[in-house]
Amino acid sequence: MGLDMGKTVLQLDQLTQSMRGASEAREERLTALLNAAAGVDPDTAAEKTADTKQRPYLAAEVEESLLGAYPPPDPPADWVVAAVDGSHIDVDRHLPVACYLLNLGGCVLTYGSQPGA
Repeated sequence: MGLDMGKTVLQLDQLTQSMRGASEAREERLTALLNAAAGVDPDTAAEKTADTKQRPYLAAEVEESLLGAYPPPDPPADWVVAAVDGSHIDVDRHLPVACYLLNLGGCVLTYGSQPGA
């Protein structure tokens, strides 16, 4: 059975229309969120997020305002990045030899006064 280009073109057209609509809806939701956040008093936001012991899943606390831009802190003079990865391939019970594969890897990079990267 071959590819019906007429149906494919129609499906692609429907896809692009739905993507355009989804993008517009997302933009509307984002604008509504920003407008709602702008209307929240900073003291109210701080009060609502201050008691994190009652809600441990709410880690962030509002100190100034829900909206704003803040400069990042200065980076540390020395730092280390560590990463690990692993995977496996299960035993194939149909092979004449019982075997499996484990793939493990790791990396540590140091930056700063004594770099090791």
